[in-house]
Amino acid sequence: MHDSAKEGAVLTDESVEEFDRPEVGDVEDGNATLVEWSKARAFLNADPRASTTDLAVLDLATSLGEDRFRLTEMGRAHRRMVRAAMNAALGKAC
Repeated sequence: MHDSAKEGAVLTDESVEEFDRPEVGDVEDGNATLVEWSKARAFLNADPRASTTDLAVLDLATSLGEDRFRLTEMGRAHRRMVRAAMNAALGKAC
């Protein structure tokens, strides 16, 4: 597992403002946010009040941040299969 998956990851998307402050912290330059994925998972497990879509996006992002599916350990062929599956699931609109 990569260090970023264990310790957190830097996100620049402003949507992380939805987190409570304990889950996120500003990175020194102020242009990004550090998410502690274990705290994000705890937040999700506490059944927060939010739309099902927002929770689904946060769950997916948290799963990727935690490296839950071990994507960082996959070889090129397996990553290609995962990419194809995601493209099929998302449709051509993306």
